[in-house]
Amino acid sequence: MKKICRLFVVSFLLLAVPFAVVIGCTLPIRSALGKPFYYESQINSPKKSSGYEVSLAEYAKVQKDCYLFRTSDITDKSFQNVFFVVPETYFVKIIEKTLTVYKVQYQDEVGFVAPETVKIVDFVPSVPELLDVTFDLKSKVSTQIRETPSISASNIKTIIPEGERGLSYIASTVGERPLNGVSNIWFYAYYFPKSDPTRVYKGYIYEGATENLSSIDVNGEDVEVVEPPAVETNTDIDYSVNPTIKTILIILICLPIFLVFVLLLVGNRKTKNGDPKELLDDEVKTQKVPKEKPKKQTAKKFVDSKLKKIDDFEGQTFERKHYYTNFLEKPTSTANLKPEFPTYEVIDDDDLL
Repeated sequence: MKKICRLFVVSFLLLAVPFAVVIGCTLPIRSALGKPFYYESQINSPKKSSGYEVSLAEYAKVQKDCYLFRTSDITDKSFQNVFFVVPETYFVKIIEKTLTVYKVQYQDEVGFVAPETVKIVDFVPSVPELLDVTFDLKSKVSTQIRETPSISASNIKTIIPEGERGLSYIASTVGERPLNGVSNIWFYAYYFPKSDPTRVYKGYIYEGATENLSSIDVNGEDVEVVEPPAVETNTDIDYSVNPTIKTILIILICLPIFLVFVLLLVGNRKTKNGDPKELLDDEVKTQKVPKEKPKKQTAKKFVDSKLKKIDDFEGQTFERKHYYTNFLEKPTSTANLKPEFPTYEVIDDDDLL
């Protein structure tokens, strides 16, 4: 267990020490170069890049007869419940979506539209709203700007003098038809009086009292993909590294190798000198191991090991060995060594047979 813990600590040091050294050396270098210490995540965070603002707003392209309602009751198309008809081919910003109605914004007005009258797009339009469209009042004709497209005397905001020019057009809607009127179309517009340039009036002006309406162009952003202009790239960028930074990087790369070498060297020395504890463990292990008993030799192998071969007696001199037992007396002299045979009486030859 101790060896495993020791190996874990060594491995952690090999990773943590170089990482800490790299971070410690990188922070002052990036601070000196004026670069941030870390980069923020760009997901779900608006930013500006190359002059284009990245937005998370969702847009929808307006189809034909797209009414901007004042309330969520999109079945009521009376002029009391309708702001205006949003110009076709332009865009509304979606605020909230349900299955039956979308809450949207067009210019300064927030209202509701039917889902089938818009088409959601997956890009941010560069010209979402109608801009720079103006109209003039007819000469010798003055009119009123009203809160609603009706001829009620209680909804007049102000009177516009005859021949007024350059009124800002926003959209059109259907309202009440005046007594001498030729249509029921009203313009939703902005009026900036010359007598009070800081004042602005927003409301409805009867279309029969106007003239010189600017042309309304078709917005085709959903047909043709609008590509951002190409960013100029400098192909002659110098990618050379500062010599000081290069030296620091080389040292940081070689540091783990040096640490591994030192650890291996220290381990080899401990193994060579011998750790007393490890030697004691080895001795105990040696004592516990039972010794192997010698194998018993068979009788044949024992006899073969004792007998000598003929070649073993080559070049040796042999002497006669006198062997005496306890039953025979050892002769005092070796002069008469002939055996004595017994004598018998003379008997007939027939008896011998």
